[in-house]
Amino acid sequence: MDKKRQLYNYLFLGACASVSKMVIYFFILTMQEDIGSTWVAQSMSWTIFMLIFYITTKQFVFQTKRADIQSGAKEFGLFIAASLISMAVAIVFYNGLVYLVNIKPLCAVIVNIIGFGTHFYISKYFVFAPTSQDKQIQEKMAAN
Repeated sequence: MDKKRQLYNYLFLGACASVSKMVIYFFILTMQEDIGSTWVAQSMSWTIFMLIFYITTKQFVFQTKRADIQSGAKEFGLFIAASLISMAVAIVFYNGLVYLVNIKPLCAVIVNIIGFGTHFYISKYFVFAPTSQDKQIQEKMAAN
C-alpha cells in the first residue's frame, strides 16, 4: 500500500474511531447516574476506542500479520504506549501553544494534528513495522 493511501486510511479510521468514542462516551454517561460516572464513561469509551482503533489500524492501514500471540500482545502493548506518548506530546504542545498564542480553539486543532502525526509515525515505524520472523512467515505463505 502506498504511503498516501496509508495516511488517508489512518485519518479516516481515526476519525471514525473518534466518533465512536464520543457516541460510546455519551451512551455510557446516560446509563450511569452516580457522581463518578464521567470518569467511568471516559475510561470505558477510551478502552473501547483503543480496541477499535488498534484492530482497524492493524487490518486496514498497516495490514500486519503477527507470527504468534506473544508478538501480537507486544504489538498491542506498543500501540497503547504510542497512544500514551502521543497524548503526552499533545498535552505539552497544547500548554505551550496556549501560553504563546492564547487562542485555545486554534491550539486544539494544531495539537490534534501533532498528536495524530506523532501516533501515525510511531505506529508505522515502531508498532506495526514487520519483524524478521513476520517476514519469514509471509515469504513461506507466498511460496505456498
